[in-house]
Order: sequence, then structure tokens, then C-alpha cells
Amino acid sequence: MVPALALGAVHELSLQDAVRLAGRQSPTARKLVLESHRSGLTYRGARRSAWPDLALDLQAPILGQEFSVEPLPSSSVDTRLVYGKTTTRRQNASGDLRFQQLLPWRGALSATSSLYYRDERTSPAGVRQARNDYLLATQIGLDLRLLGDDPARRQLRRADVEWDMARARDRMARAQLEFDTVSQYLALLRARLSLDIVRAAAAEAGRALDLARRKVNTGLLPEVELLRMGVHRAESEARLAEAETDLARATDGFKIFLGLVPADSLVLSEALASFELHVPVQDAVRRALEQRSEVGLAQRDLELLEMDRKARRPHIPDVSLALRYGGAASEVALDRTVESLSANNLSFLLSFHVPLWDSGRLAFDEESVRAGIQLREIEVEEMRRRIELEVRDAARQLGDAWRRWQLFEASTHLAEESLRISGERYERGLIDTSTYLNSQADAATARLGRTAALLDLYQARARLRLVTMSGEW
Repeated sequence: MVPALALGAVHELSLQDAVRLAGRQSPTARKLVLESHRSGLTYRGARRSAWPDLALDLQAPILGQEFSVEPLPSSSVDTRLVYGKTTTRRQNASGDLRFQQLLPWRGALSATSSLYYRDERTSPAGVRQARNDYLLATQIGLDLRLLGDDPARRQLRRADVEWDMARARDRMARAQLEFDTVSQYLALLRARLSLDIVRAAAAEAGRALDLARRKVNTGLLPEVELLRMGVHRAESEARLAEAETDLARATDGFKIFLGLVPADSLVLSEALASFELHVPVQDAVRRALEQRSEVGLAQRDLELLEMDRKARRPHIPDVSLALRYGGAASEVALDRTVESLSANNLSFLLSFHVPLWDSGRLAFDEESVRAGIQLREIEVEEMRRRIELEVRDAARQLGDAWRRWQLFEASTHLAEESLRISGERYERGLIDTSTYLNSQADAATARLGRTAALLDLYQARARLRLVTMSGEW
């Protein structure tokens, strides 16, 4: 087989190198970075509601006319009422400056300043007095919710919980990405090792065909045995072509998964070696319940449900206190308006609101929310049991993979020794062609089984790391 020319870069990757590369530049990793960035922006935007809020509203002078029918002015000697059309022309401007700041404990502090310029003229003259003045008003306020729901604080708490949930989902997604990278790496390694085994079997079939041809030429074998060896060689070549196709497909898929250019070349440098790993199941279950994010996410979701339930409880009064202190002034000139401004009003307003009867809608809603919370609690308990089951199953798979490796390692040594002996006996004419072909097939099957068992051992360890969210194993 002639190796393909490498048109792009050559990447030599161990298993850890592949994991790091996938976490840095794979499409999945880039999407995770963008999703985490978007979640962070959403969280910071929600937290900014606790910062000062300053707003300015301006209305430029506009031209407005109002038409009406009113009594017109008349002379002092004429007492009759004469009605006619009047036109009021307005050119007014206003500006409002508002400031609001949430307090650390409860409530909000606010300050408002508004300036209103009024320019009104009515024709004909004398119907209504012209107005041309300024109105300036300022006040500071304190709003406290003494009892009941506080929507602003609830939104801040919800933002904290949702941010924790977003980070937990990101950790879960990155752990899944690492597991998928290991799985794809092992799949590619399986294809390469399988190709080596199939290529070695094809070479062995070629040597057997040459040996059979020499024995037929010397009259030690009938020609039908040579035909049988030719068929076996053709089948080996077909399996070799199929293995090469599988390797090319797996290589291209892994390069796309890693975010590499398809023209690049991959060199897998991981030196596989068997290992025996004893996993204390109870410790692994405890580690998984501590490290995995599903339970934490479900518990934070319960916090959100409970938070919303408390905000909608029926027959719970809302008690709030509003304090206002400020003043207003109106003068013809703006500077005189500012000079005459003084604090001349103070108000306290205590508000009390309680729903007395709503046909039971709020009560039904609360019972529905309670039922949803109870269902979620049952799901959390089922989730704990499912995690324990996954950990136990992963530990069991790791032990089974180790035992399979030991069995295939021993059987491979026996199959290779049997193939060596069969080759020597076939060359001396002590066994027939069918027996020799069976020995070759048994050796190839044993080698493939040993390779598969070793890769399954690595795959089982990767699965155990995924289900426990721990890199210790």
C-alpha cells in the first residue's frame, strides 16, 4: 500500500493532547465558550439592576393649537354674551431627571427633578390670560416593602441561581466533550490497530499462497488446494481494503471533530498498556453525588420554584411604606424659580393590600405549584438513584473489561503459538490446507479480540471518569 501524501500539517497526538486540542478549538468547545459568554453577559446584565439608574426625559417645544367656542369679551355697556371661535396656541417644553438606587437590605431610594416651561396664548386677546412661566419641582423618596413579595430582590436571587445553573451545565458539557474525544480517539486507534492486524493476516495469506504454489509445483499438493489458498488470499485482500476504508472514514471524522483541516494528517502516539484498577464502589458513588451537577441543578430549580411559590401565596398581605420629601416653585423667570425653590412638602404613605376573595384561583395555583415541587423532589431522588446505578455499572464494566483483556491476552498467545506450529507442520505436509487456514483465522480473531479488549478497558475508564466527574481513576 502506498501511503497518501500529507498536503496539510501533521499533528502528533497522544490521548491527553487530543483532549486538550478538542477543548481548545473543536466546534463543540467554541460553542460552549460562546454559550458561557452569553450566560455571563445575561447574568451581569441582571445584576446591574442593583446599580444606580439615572434617566433623562426631554420634550422639545412643540406647536399645538386648540380651537373652541367661548364667550368673547365685550364692552362694559354691552351686557349681551357673544360667542365666537377662540384659538389657544401652546409651545411647551419639559424635562425630567430621575435617579433610583436599590438599597442593600430592602426598598429603593429615588430622586426626581422636573422642569416644565409653559407658553400659552389665546386669541382673540382678552379671552384668557396668557401664560409664560417655569415650574420646577424636586423630591426625594424612599420606598420600603415591609411585608410581601419584593420583585426586584427576587429577580436578583433568580439571576444568581440561573448563573450557578449555567456554570454547572457548562461543566457537564465539557466533561461530555472530554468523553466524546476519548471515545473518538479510541475508535480511530481501533481502526488503525485493526488495519495492522488485517494487513499482517493478508501478508500471512500471501506467504501461505506462495508455499502452496511451491508444493503444487513439486507435486506435494493437488491444484485444488492452490485454488483454495487463492480464494483465502482474495478474501484477505478484500478485508484489507475494507479496513483501509474504515480507517480513512474514522480519521476524517476525528479531524472534523477536533476542528482540524481535513487535509491535515494525524499521528496517534498513545502507547496503550493494560492496567488493573480497583474501584471502591461506595467511594465512587459518593464522589459522583458530590461532583456531578445534575443533582445540584435540580436542587437549584427547586429553589426557584419555592421562590415563585412564596411570591404568589394567597391571603398574604402586601405592606409598603412610601416617604416623599421635596418642593416646587413657579415663576416667570428661570433664575427666580430656582431661587424660590424650597422643600415645602413631606408625606408618609402606608399601603396595605390583601386579597380577600378571588374564587379560589390563588389557592388552586399554590396547590398546583406545591404538587410541581413534590414531583421535582421525586425526580431528584430518582436522579440520585440513577447516578448510583450508572457508577455501579461503570465500575462493573471496568472490571469486566480487565477480565476480558486477561482472557484475550492468554488466548492470543495460544493462537499465535498454534499458528506457528501449524505453519511448520503444513510446510512438512503433516496437516491439510483447511487446518492451516483455520489456524490463521483463529490467530487473526484472537489478535482483534485482544485489541478490542484493551480499547474497551480504556473506554470503560473514560466512562467511569464521566459518571463520577472525577479524573482520579
